This record gives sequence, C-alpha cells and structure tokens, in this order.
Amino acid sequence: MFKQYFHIAIKGFLRHKLYTSINLFCMVLTLTILLVASTLLQSQFWPTGVEGKSDRFLQIQHIFQEGKGSFNSRLGYKVITYLRQMKSIDTVAGVSDISPISIYQNDTVTEVMMRYTDAEYWTILDFKFIGGRSPTKQEVEQGRFLAVVNRATAEKLFASVDVIGKTVNVGGQQFDILGVVENVNQSNAYADLWLPVTTSMQAELMNQIHGKFMALLLAEHSNDFFKIKDEVQQVAKKINADFPRKGQTTYLWADSKLDLYARLENRRFGKADAGTETVVIKAVVITVLFMLLPILNLINLNAGRISERCGEIGVRKAFGASRLHLMQQFIFESMTLTFIAGLLALVFAKFTLWFIGALGVVPYLNTELNWQVFGVGFAITTIFGLLSSIVPAWKMARLDPVFALKGGV
Repeated sequence: MFKQYFHIAIKGFLRHKLYTSINLFCMVLTLTILLVASTLLQSQFWPTGVEGKSDRFLQIQHIFQEGKGSFNSRLGYKVITYLRQMKSIDTVAGVSDISPISIYQNDTVTEVMMRYTDAEYWTILDFKFIGGRSPTKQEVEQGRFLAVVNRATAEKLFASVDVIGKTVNVGGQQFDILGVVENVNQSNAYADLWLPVTTSMQAELMNQIHGKFMALLLAEHSNDFFKIKDEVQQVAKKINADFPRKGQTTYLWADSKLDLYARLENRRFGKADAGTETVVIKAVVITVLFMLLPILNLINLNAGRISERCGEIGVRKAFGASRLHLMQQFIFESMTLTFIAGLLALVFAKFTLWFIGALGVVPYLNTELNWQVFGVGFAITTIFGLLSSIVPAWKMARLDPVFALKGGV
C-alpha cells in the first residue's frame, strides 16, 4: 500500500512542480537554519572533543560582593587556591579569559589571542597535541617561561608545526615553545597561545580575590554537583571573612555551561538561581514562533495542492475509499516531501557550517553534524510534515464524493 502511495506521491510532485518547489524551498530553508543553530548550540553547551568532560565540570566566572554598593569581577587567582581546599571535587583549574597580545618575531608583529593557565587546566581539557606537551605543575610553580601554541599560530610564525624548542617574544619576554595543539573553537579552550599563570603578574597580585580568572571544577561524577555547589558557598563565606568589606556579602556560584550563560544573560550575580528556565523558555518560544509561519504557509500550500485533486478524491471515495485511507495517502505524500526536504537541509546545513568556518567569521570553527543533531533534524522534519499535512488531509478526506467529483471543496 505504501509503495503505491509513494508512486502516487512522486507523480503528484512532478505534476505540480510549482507547489512542490515552493514547499521544498520553505522547508529546506527553515530546517537548514534550525540544524545550523542546533549544531552551534550543541558545540557551545554540550560539546565533545576538547571539552568532552563538560558534563562533569562546573565553572565559576565571577566573584560578586554586595552590600553598601556592589562589586563584580572575574576571579583573582587567590580564589582558585581557596577552591583547591574543597573535598568534593577531583580537580580545580584556573584560566584567564582570552586577551589580545603581540608576538615579536623576525621583525614582524603578530597579534594573537592568549590565555594564562595552570597545570590543572591541561588535565581537565583534552587537547590534542600535535607535538610536545603541556607544562607540568612543577614548571608552572617555578614560573618557567614556557608556551603552548596552536597549529595556526605555529604555521603563521614559523611556517611549520615542528616548533618545539623554538622561542617567541611575548611582551618583551622570551618563551620556549613546549607544545603545539590543534586549533580549537570551544569557549574554555579557544586561544592561540597559552602561558603559565605564574608568568602573568607580580607575586603580590597572586594573592588578590579580584582579577581576570575563572575556575573550572572537575567532579568525579556529575552526581556530585549539588555537594560541590554547597561547598562553594562555604568557600564564599571563608573569603568574606578573610577579605571583609564593610557591610558586604561575597557570592560565588558554580554553574554548568548553560547555567553560566543564563546567569550572564540575566545578570543574576547575587542569586543562586541563574534563571536558566527563563532562558530555555524564551528559546523554545522563539523556535516555535520561527517555525509557526512556515508551517502555516505549508498548510495553505498543501491545502491548495490537495484541492486540485478533488476529482481524484471523488473517484476514490466513489469506489469505497475510506476517510482514513485518504488521510493516510495525503499525510504520506506530505511526509515524503518533508523527508526529502530534511535530507536536502542536512546537506545545506553541512555546507553552511563549512562556509562559516571558511569565511573565518567564527575562528577555528570545525563543527560537524553528528547523530544527535541528525536526531533533532529528524524530529523537526517529522513535526513539520505532520503539522502541515494533517489539517488539509482531514478537510479533504471529509468531502462528499458528489461535491468532490464536481471539483467542490
């Protein structure tokens, strides 16, 4: 039966090329945008690869002091030392935000994006080393002038990735290149150059609670998150006692990637609730509204396409075809067209991601469609097909055969 429906559907698509083309264009455009957005969001909030352990780590990005006036900043490295006293975590790493810095090499100046890190950073994130290695804990504590660069920077400075042992002049200081890693775009890993935290500032600045760092807290299991968040509050109280500011309270919040985005979006630095539900609801509403217009257009297009087949409907009903069989046929046809659009959208989405990466709009973007994204696309495609076909199919299946044979609707 479905084989027969398929042949009828293909003949119908070819017979009504205008309706078919408009349907395909609307669906492919909408699904391509949704697939590209889904892929980029997944790489940001549920990444694989270098940040593949993100389901096990929490982030603390800001220290907030509220009272008579308020003060909000990135963490000073002293906060990292407090966090390392926690018993509920496996590893704590400190890493600065990215910042531009100039490298002086062969009478040329190259601007790159740099991070200061400690040794623990390299154990939490799974960088792929092309050559060399990351600094050890002892080397970082000794303040050794060592550097890790990515592939793009090595090729830009030396036209090769075989650069282990060579030096780069950063801010008037010579750093020996210890390792080379693949280019990475993910939020906590993106940089061109990584330097030991102990080379970033004078010794006294290491003892401040306000600075330019954030903390990555790796748990042994994600089930430990509640315990870790509770212990972070105890750390905040200890910092408040050790670094008192008259009438002020210190807040630290350990967040997942999504919670951290929501906290920054909602600017909820003094509350435990980051407002993640609000952000998710907004995203769902925007997605539904984005899909609603093309779905309504598709319903009208499908109704028009089906209405041209009143004669066929009348003949089939006159020969005993039930409403259910007619609805099955029209829904099958719409789903067939939708699945074709879904396959085309996958191709266009892959090309779009490649094109964005080639343009360099998003540095080092190397995002691939995977099975999870394909599953999202398949679900969206199915919803699209069903919503745009059920209403017109039900309406046409209810036609009286006499009126259908006369071309009435």
